[in-house]
Amino acid sequence: MKRETIKNNVSLTFLPNEKFKRNRISISFIMPNEKEKATMYAVLPTLMERGYEDYPDMCMFSKKLNQMYGASFSATTSVVGQNRVLRFTIQGIKNEYCLNGEDLLAEMTDVLLGVIFRPCVEEGGFISDWLEVEKVKLREEIE
Repeated sequence: MKRETIKNNVSLTFLPNEKFKRNRISISFIMPNEKEKATMYAVLPTLMERGYEDYPDMCMFSKKLNQMYGASFSATTSVVGQNRVLRFTIQGIKNEYCLNGEDLLAEMTDVLLGVIFRPCVEEGGFISDWLEVEKVKLREEIE
């Protein structure tokens, strides 16, 4: 395991393992868990999994992941102690298994950073139709 501090409160951890044929990149945001933001925390992962600026709908985003040899993307939220952890993860095959010599690791990194830093928004907020759908789904899940 190799851990490197990039900036104050920002670290990069690298866990090489030759046993596996896949790479996984995860970015975790750890913040205080605030009761007033519980709904936002619950809905945010599903909103982020819908797509981002480069692939602005679920169909396009899914197609992109499939073109990347069936890469998978997930966004999750959990509580650890008094903190909320928002984690974004992408997984795909290692570059040496790509048929045409693609740099899939770089492509996976671009997608992950795109989802986090260039989400689909309208008028400074998440797309209202998406938000309403996810709120209804969350409400149904709770009931």
